[in-house]
Amino acid sequence: MKLNLFYNPLLFLASPLRAVASPVQFARPTAGAVTYGGKPLHVEWKYSEGPETQLESKQYSLYLCAGGNDINTYEPLMPLVEQGLLQEMNSFSAVIDPKLGGESPNAYFLQFSVEASNGTIFFYSHRFTISGMTGAFPPHIAAALKAISGTTTGPRTFNNLHKRQVGAVPPGAQADLPYNEQTGPTRYAPVPTPPPTKITLKSAAPLFPTSEYKIATTKLPVAKVMTTISRPPVETVKQIENTAAAAADHEDDEMQRFLKRWQD
Repeated sequence: MKLNLFYNPLLFLASPLRAVASPVQFARPTAGAVTYGGKPLHVEWKYSEGPETQLESKQYSLYLCAGGNDINTYEPLMPLVEQGLLQEMNSFSAVIDPKLGGESPNAYFLQFSVEASNGTIFFYSHRFTISGMTGAFPPHIAAALKAISGTTTGPRTFNNLHKRQVGAVPPGAQADLPYNEQTGPTRYAPVPTPPPTKITLKSAAPLFPTSEYKIATTKLPVAKVMTTISRPPVETVKQIENTAAAAADHEDDEMQRFLKRWQD
């Protein structure tokens, strides 16, 4: 099945801080639905009709989130799809680890992010409940859920098209913290340091501390870190005009001499 995503980029550029109608609509889970931890979560979405445009990137990411509706009051808990292709599918199923979060009515929702030429657009589903969860929410997430108790509406469409961010990170993530201080199932590696143009040192101290580890002697528990995302380095491109005259075309000179033979 071939699917196209519809949106008007001029609308985003003209009103970057304004809420816009979402071209991505979730069919499952429905608003207020109840699913179960440890069992598959079935997700379906569709694209609304509108002016046809083509995104420079056909990739999208899908995350399970929990928390409030405002930025910095919710967090992505688990990546369901990373760098998926828009035209390949519009449904997905994944087993939810019960330890990912707590059991609170309508605490969970989905985040669908799509790359554009100058930023990232985030779309959100309605809220739903995951029963049988055995984990716990951080205090700020629990407080945000208490503040929106009784609603099934998820966060509004969010975009950062007005300012391009290299390696865009979903709102509420902890990409600016040192790796060993980050919490949650998604971690962000630091930006790689570009190599120098000259080698001047015989040896160098490590930039970051080594990661702690233990040698497994028994069966290990479920991993707390589900994925690590490396942020790309910032690149600067400088354009310089070439003012040199074009070289003479030898073949063109021969053609001119050939044509002069027929001027008589």
